[in-house]
Amino acid sequence: MRYYARKYNVIRIKIGHNSIRNSNFNATNYYRKGIDVFGFVICNRNNLKDSEYDRYRSAYCGLCMSLKKKYGNLARFALNYDMTFLATLLGSLYEGIDICKKEGYISETNKVCNSDSRDNAYQMSQIQQIRCILHPMKKKNILHNKYIDYAADMTILLMYYKCVDDIEDDGKVTAKVYKTLLKKAYKNIVDTYPRQTLCVKKSLEKFTELEKKGELTPDVATNLSGAMLSEIFVYKEDFFAENLRRFGYELGRFIYLIDATVDYEKDIKKASYNPLVYMNKKPNEMYEILEQAIGNATYYYEKLPIVEDENILNNILYNGVWQKYYMKINREVEKNGK
Repeated sequence: MRYYARKYNVIRIKIGHNSIRNSNFNATNYYRKGIDVFGFVICNRNNLKDSEYDRYRSAYCGLCMSLKKKYGNLARFALNYDMTFLATLLGSLYEGIDICKKEGYISETNKVCNSDSRDNAYQMSQIQQIRCILHPMKKKNILHNKYIDYAADMTILLMYYKCVDDIEDDGKVTAKVYKTLLKKAYKNIVDTYPRQTLCVKKSLEKFTELEKKGELTPDVATNLSGAMLSEIFVYKEDFFAENLRRFGYELGRFIYLIDATVDYEKDIKKASYNPLVYMNKKPNEMYEILEQAIGNATYYYEKLPIVEDENILNNILYNGVWQKYYMKINREVEKNGK
């Protein structure tokens, strides 16, 4: 499946304006926001070697442990695979580069790394074995590095604003409680990561403003969702920042669209906003649009000199992100076939 970027070459998807139809559909409950969407950027276990899956799980467990150490046990409720992908991507990119520089395979002007250094890239991370409270019988491998800690910070940032959004939409008591518990951690993140915080905050505020005015088109909603993730993927302003920023933006747009596709029937039943309605599309008609969207993201991904965990990252981007979509389509086929 690794052909999206080469096949579509950053085709901007026009899903608003001319594609929006007049409709009696009334989104009375809430508008879908990018801050609400987690759970699509995951691996396909069946297509990974056992060693690769163990590595992937160690990053997930490492993120969980980082959340606990930095922000306490309650922060672990925010754990998700999407930020595990972020940690894996950044670690693969920067740890590999650091090793290459150390061993003389790379310079600041030559961003190509010799494959001989890939095995040594694992030395930059620390792997520990601990017993997890959920799995106390067997020790788990826990991967730790500064990129996992960064992903933990971004997890808290996104969860805090998800609470803000939930409170504004329907006044959830659980969101109010969790927001209060995260407030101290959020203030620290604001001080440490003002760029990322401002981007998420402004995107969500624009979302809410347009929602209240009734001016939130599918184009705008999708682009704002992309903007929320764009700065999250930029660990630091350097040679790779622009490609990471564009990758995060395009991935955020894809996630928004595929989530809307998977939740189409549920949103219709609840009279909630779903961009597919205004695009005059049904879920089984979304494949080409979704393929172009992920193609835009992988175009920038393939510009990055990924050194370690390449197979894991490829598995997620070219296979794993489609799993929920295919599950939905297959269910529809089985249902219609009966």
